[in-house]
Formats: sequence, C-alpha cells, structure tokens
Amino acid sequence: MSKWNERHGLKGKRALVTGATKGIGFEICRVLAEAGADIAAVGRDAAGLAEVAQAIEAHGRRCVQIAADLATVAGARHAAKAALDAFGTVDVLVNNAGVTTIKSIIDTPVEDWDWVNAVNLRAPFLLAQAVAPGMIRQ
Repeated sequence: MSKWNERHGLKGKRALVTGATKGIGFEICRVLAEAGADIAAVGRDAAGLAEVAQAIEAHGRRCVQIAADLATVAGARHAAKAALDAFGTVDVLVNNAGVTTIKSIIDTPVEDWDWVNAVNLRAPFLLAQAVAPGMIRQ
C-alpha cells in the first residue's frame, strides 16, 4: 500500500456515487474502491451497474447496485434509502450524475429545463438531505 493510501485511504468507508455506470462516474467508483471504500453505485443502466460492480468487487470491495432515475423525487429518495439500508450510513457522497440538452434557449421547452434542473440540482439536494444526518452524527 502506498503512503498516500495509508494517510488518505478509505478503508471501511462507504461511498454513494451517482452517474456511476460510465465515464467519470465509473472511474470515481473504481478509484474509491481502490482506496478501500465500499460503493453504492447509482445509475439507470442495469448492464452498466453490473460492470461497475464487477470492477469494484475486483478490488475486494462491496458494491450495491442501485437502479434509479434521478430526474424524479422518488428516484433520488430511493437511491438514498437503498444506500442507507445497505450500509447504515454514507461517508462520501459524489453527485456525479448530470444531464443537459443541446438546444438554443429559444428552442428549449420548459420540460427540458425542468429535467436538467431535476437531475443536476434537485437530486443532489435530496441525496445530501438524506445522507447528511448520518454524516453529521459521525
């Protein structure tokens, strides 16, 4: 184990990572697991969740796969509850999920604006609201 991991390792910690099934989110999960954390991986893609779980478990860490649509209040609350049910508490929250629409402001329907704000702003708020009490107690 490197000196960095000895000083900054996450052995015994639990992380909830949104947008975990590809790109940056997948790498965040892998790096956190490599540092010793168990992962609650949140995404919409079941096959992607299975892949991230395989990568996490290859590091000897536990991975809880949570399928959730963070565009909905119910989806965000489900993700937080599933992570807390599995781990009891969360030590690290990574709000990595994000969406956008590639349209001019003139052509963007309000429904698209609401979707972007639901995933990018409301979901992180709801997740933090759910896991913060346990973090504060720690």
